[in-house]
Amino acid sequence: TGPRSPSTPWPSLRCATWNAHALLIRDQARFLRKMGVLRKLLSTLDILAIQEAHASEEEVLSRLHMEARHFIIVTNVGASRGRDGLLLFARRKVVSGALFNKHFVPGRVTRTVVPLKEKRAIIWNIHNDSISHHEWKSIAMAIKRDRAKAVRNPTSVILCLLGDFNLMADGESAIRLSDPSGLVPT
Repeated sequence: TGPRSPSTPWPSLRCATWNAHALLIRDQARFLRKMGVLRKLLSTLDILAIQEAHASEEEVLSRLHMEARHFIIVTNVGASRGRDGLLLFARRKVVSGALFNKHFVPGRVTRTVVPLKEKRAIIWNIHNDSISHHEWKSIAMAIKRDRAKAVRNPTSVILCLLGDFNLMADGESAIRLSDPSGLVPT
C-alpha cells in the first residue's frame, strides 16, 4: 500500500485465517481437537478469521466463553448452522475502541474495522461459497474503496483480506480429497 514513514511504524499485527470445517461441531471428541488447534493459533495471533463455524450466535458465546476473555469475537453465523458461519477474533490488548462490522453476505462475508491506537485495520473475512454475482460486485466495490483508503493513508490504514477464497490458478482443476489419486501428478 505504499511506503511508510519511519516515524509512524505499524504495530506488529499477527493475523491468520482458518477454514475450521465445523469448528463448533457437536461431536465432542472432534470439537476438543478443533479447540486445541484454535487455542494454539490464538496463543500467537492478534487477529484470527475463521470460516465454517457451524454454530448459532448463542453457541459461539457459550462454547467460546474462555476465548472471549482475551478476544473480542465478531460473529456472522448465517442461516445454515450446518454450512456456514464466520468468526473474527481480535485480541483485546491490541484493540483501542469499538469494532465496526458490516455483514455483506450472511455467514459468508464480513468487513470489520479494528481500531489500533491511532491506526485502524480493515479486516475482510470471506468464505467464497454460494455468493452470487450481484453480491460479488458489491463486495468488490467495497474492497476497492478500502484499498483506496489504505493507499491514501498508508501510515494509518491497513487492509487485510482473509478467508477461504476457493480460487484456482489458471489451468488447475479441483482436487477431491476423497480421491487421493488426484493429489499425485500422473
